[in-house]
Amino acid sequence: MVACSTWLVVKDVLLVMAALAGAVIGALGLTTWWRQLSGQADFDLARRIVRAAIGFREGIRDVRNNMIWSEEMFAAIKELGLPSEASPTSAGQARGVAAAYQVRWKRLADAYRSLGADAVEAEALWDVDLRPLLIPLHHLKTELLNALQEYTREDPARRTDTADFKRIRDMMSQRGDDEFDRQVVAAVDEIVAAVRPYLPRRRFRWSVGASRRRSTAKPC
Repeated sequence: MVACSTWLVVKDVLLVMAALAGAVIGALGLTTWWRQLSGQADFDLARRIVRAAIGFREGIRDVRNNMIWSEEMFAAIKELGLPSEASPTSAGQARGVAAAYQVRWKRLADAYRSLGADAVEAEALWDVDLRPLLIPLHHLKTELLNALQEYTREDPARRTDTADFKRIRDMMSQRGDDEFDRQVVAAVDEIVAAVRPYLPRRRFRWSVGASRRRSTAKPC
């Protein structure tokens, strides 16, 4: 009888211990799952920011590339839903160039907007304010937009050999590693450096400033 009572006590103790072990294992598993989920969220956000920053850098370079082929003009006109002309004219070519630049600029603007939205999410998720790092990008984008608007104005009087238009023409015809491009790369690299801690080393081993396209296109 005593042996039976002892067995029942031992059995109850074992059941309690098993329940406690299951609870501990479940808590550890939940903690691990939460850490993995949090780490994945950090990685996804950091990757989006890096991708948008690179998209901004390449968008700047695309806008500054003054080589525009007729295929790009036709594709831009179609994308924007503009009427196309049956036979090429100087006015039609000017509209095609403007349409191509408009599409290029849209890609640049989309990358900048994505950076702005992700910067807000970074502040909420990481308590890190990335918005001051976007200020140089905004200034560079504004400077390029002003040059683009002057460059594409349908005013032959503006396309003269004045110092002002030479500056605009230089801005709109990137020649490899120039001063404006270096400013863009430096600003983008600062953003990447800020989010680098949230990217695993094995997945991120390069600097966005290392890749530079060199354009040898002559001004149009």
